[in-house]
Amino acid sequence: RDVAAKQNELAELKLQTEEAQKSCSELEQTRSARRKLLEDRTAALQTASARAKELAEELQGTENDLARANKDLEQLQEEESDRSKELEDARSKLSEVQREML
Repeated sequence: RDVAAKQNELAELKLQTEEAQKSCSELEQTRSARRKLLEDRTAALQTASARAKELAEELQGTENDLARANKDLEQLQEEESDRSKELEDARSKLSEVQREML
């Protein structure tokens, strides 16, 4: 009777051991899958971060170009205004000369 009870206890312990091993294996698979997912997400984050940096640099370059273009435009507008004044002055002088000739 002791032998039968010990055999039953041993069989039960073997089952528990197998279940524990199965649980450990499942946990290891889950851990491995999560590690892979974390690695993938980390790589994606690094890629996105690098792209964001590139875009920020491009934006800065575009802003610099825009500032230069605005400055050039202001200069051209000033030059156009100066030319318009010069033209108006020249017309006035021409009118004066024409009046003096009459």
